[in-house]
Amino acid sequence: MTESYWLAEPAQVLAAAHAEGRADVAVVGAGVTGCACALALAEGGLLVRVHEERRVASGASGRNGGFALRGAAMPYPWAGRELGHETAAELWRLSERYLDRMEELAGDAFRRVGSLRLADAEELDEVRAEYEALREDGFAADWVDRLEPPLDDLFVAAIRHPGDGALQPARWVRRLAAQAVAAGARIVEESRVVSLDALDADQVVIATDGYTRDLFEPLDRAIRPVRGQVLATEPLERRLFDCPHYARHGFDYWQQTPEGNLVLGGRRDASLEEEYTGEEAVTDAIQQELEGLAARLLGEPPRIAYRWSGIFGATEDRLPLAGPIPGREGLWVAACAHALGHRCALVALPDAELIALCVLSLREPPHVRDGHLVLGIAPELADAVDFRVDVIGLEVDHDALLALTRRIEPAAGLALEHVVLGRALVTISVGLELPAGELAPEFHRALGVVGGNFHVHDLALHTLSPSLAEDFDC
Repeated sequence: MTESYWLAEPAQVLAAAHAEGRADVAVVGAGVTGCACALALAEGGLLVRVHEERRVASGASGRNGGFALRGAAMPYPWAGRELGHETAAELWRLSERYLDRMEELAGDAFRRVGSLRLADAEELDEVRAEYEALREDGFAADWVDRLEPPLDDLFVAAIRHPGDGALQPARWVRRLAAQAVAAGARIVEESRVVSLDALDADQVVIATDGYTRDLFEPLDRAIRPVRGQVLATEPLERRLFDCPHYARHGFDYWQQTPEGNLVLGGRRDASLEEEYTGEEAVTDAIQQELEGLAARLLGEPPRIAYRWSGIFGATEDRLPLAGPIPGREGLWVAACAHALGHRCALVALPDAELIALCVLSLREPPHVRDGHLVLGIAPELADAVDFRVDVIGLEVDHDALLALTRRIEPAAGLALEHVVLGRALVTISVGLELPAGELAPEFHRALGVVGGNFHVHDLALHTLSPSLAEDFDC
C-alpha cells in the first residue's frame, strides 16, 4: 500500500556491475540527476560508476507526481525580481529546451499534453500577472476563464502551458539508467556509500538530493529534506483530466494516467513543519487531506490503490545546488533541482549535464579553462558547423572551427579558444576581457560569463548562514 504507483511497474534488469576498481568519476545516487550525469560523462569517454543504496529511481525520482513543467520553483515574475529579468527569461527558455531533451530521452515515458495552473479567487490576480508576464516575453501560454466541471466549483481561472508534459517518472529514469549503461557507465544497485573517502575515483558527484545525509556535513545543513505525500486511485471509469493540474503554489497537484488512475499529491501545508523530514512515510493527517481533495474532484469517495511519499531537497533561496564544492578538490554536488516536487527532472537534467561537462572539462589544457560562456542549446551555433568538437579537443576540424570563429568573433567580440558542441548544450571557452554585460545583443541569452569551470549556480550564489559560508570558504 505504501509502494509508489510508478515503481510498481516492472523494471528492466540492468547489466550486473561491481563496486571494485578505480573510476574516473563516482556518482552517488541513481535518480534522474545521477543517471543523467552518468550518461553525459560516459558519452564523454570517462569511466563512471554510480552507487545506489536501493534501486534505480527508488528515491524522489520514482515517488513524485509525474510532472514535466518548464520554469523553476518560483513563479516567473518572482524569478524576474530575484534573478533579473534576462536571467529569468533565459532560465525559462533553457527549461523549454530541456523538455525537448527529456522527450528525446524518455520515449513513451513522456507525454506532451500541456499543463493547467489553476487559480482560486485568492490567487487570481497573482496567476493572471504571471500569465501576462509570460506572454509579454513571448512564452506560449493560454488564459482559461471558463473551466469545465468539476474544476469550476473549486477554481475560477487557469493558465494552460501547452508545451508541458506528463511523465511516468520511474520508467523515464530507468530508461535513462539503461542508456547510461549502454554508453559504458556502471550502475551498482544496493550499494550504500557510507563515506566519500571509500570511493575509489578521481572525481565524486553527490546526486542524492533530499536523501543526502552523513556524507558531507555542510551539505546536510545546506539541504533541507522535505517530504511529499502522494496517493493513487484505482482506474476511474471516465477520463476527467487530460493533463497535469496544479494549484495553490504547487501544494495541490494531480494527473490522470493513461490507465485511468488519478495520481494526486501535495497538501503538505496542512502539517508543514512535520513534512520537513527525511522519513519516507505516510501520515494520517496528510493522507486524509489528499482523500478529501480527491473526493471533491471526483464527486465521490475515492478508491485508493496506492499511498506513498518521497523526499526532495530544498534550499533557502529555492535554487538548485550545482557545481564544485569550494575547498574540496574533486567533489561536486547536483541537488535540490526538484524544488517543487512536481517539477521532477526538468531542472535536474540540465544541472546534471552541466556538472558532467565541467568534470569533463578538467581534462582540457589549462589555458582553455579561462572561462565559459554558457549558452544552453544554441542551434544558430550548432548549425554553423558539421562536426562535433569533443571536450578533450582531439577531434577538431580546423577549417570548420575557423569558419565558426569568424562567425562568432565579430558578433560577440570574443577571442574563441575552444568549442564544446554537446548534444544538450553549447559552451564557448573564452578569455574574460569582455564583461558579460557588454556582449552583443544576440548573445544576451547567455546565463553569464564565468571564471574557472562553473560558477553560475554554485554554492557561492546561495544565501548561506555565516557558519555555513565559512565551512564552504565562500
